[in-house]
Amino acid sequence: MHPYSCCRWICLSTVIAVCSVAVANASDSHQFQYRAPLVGERVIQWVNINSNLKSTIRHKNQIVSSEDRRLQSEQLREITILETSNANSSKVRLTYAKAQSVDTSDPRKPQFQPQAVANKSYLVSRQGEELVVTDLDGKTPPADELRIVKSNMQSVGKSNPLTVFLRDRTVRVGETLELPKELAAELLSGADGAGGVQRVALQLREVRTVEGVQCAEFQVVIEGGQGAQDAQSGTLVVETATCRSRRFDLDSTLATAEQRGPSGNTFTVSNRGKVRVAVKAAYRDALVANSTKVR
Repeated sequence: MHPYSCCRWICLSTVIAVCSVAVANASDSHQFQYRAPLVGERVIQWVNINSNLKSTIRHKNQIVSSEDRRLQSEQLREITILETSNANSSKVRLTYAKAQSVDTSDPRKPQFQPQAVANKSYLVSRQGEELVVTDLDGKTPPADELRIVKSNMQSVGKSNPLTVFLRDRTVRVGETLELPKELAAELLSGADGAGGVQRVALQLREVRTVEGVQCAEFQVVIEGGQGAQDAQSGTLVVETATCRSRRFDLDSTLATAEQRGPSGNTFTVSNRGKVRVAVKAAYRDALVANSTKVR
């Protein structure tokens, strides 16, 4: 699995949708409020991804090759909202203050290497269904940069179903919020192997103060089917006053298999192992208030 593919799971912390609620016996209830993104608002994101995967290629039940890979990537990125539309951020400026990765299983590359986007800035907007990425001069960046930016910024221009569901809603500690199977598949359709996802559930574990802000901590459980991420669990921390995500941690056990090659001479590529994703976010006040656009 390419390290940038793992990044697609990060969007779970900002786009999780909820359809049905199973009420637990708990008396501690909290109401969630919603605040739309503001022009000039900034978010600082720290993203760490660690994976330990074994990739095997088989042809007619015989192993052609097998490789163990231990990958680690780190990103520190700043996102500034430039335009909003229908209560969503429709255009942002993205800066990668740090973007590096290392393959610790490769003795030839024992240290972190900069990613193609390191120390660069981009403008990201959504035009219909298309995500448009340019550099600050309006030029289309090279393909390797474009791939990374698009994988990181899929939420731009899209509504956040989690905030839509939680706004003005009172949730009890211990209460479980569960997605039906078809919605879970739609939600995670951008992630490798997500087609087999059977269940996504969030359980409110506690509400506490984080850096002076009241936040709710949810336990995340994802159950997958054959050929998908079979076991995933983690933690999602959300501000109760805004529904903004502050922290997201997810541990996944992967088991994927893919058929490749021409008909009659196919081979199977399988990946098995573990992936850990950790995202932390900090928010800064909007530089320009009561506006829909900033230069």
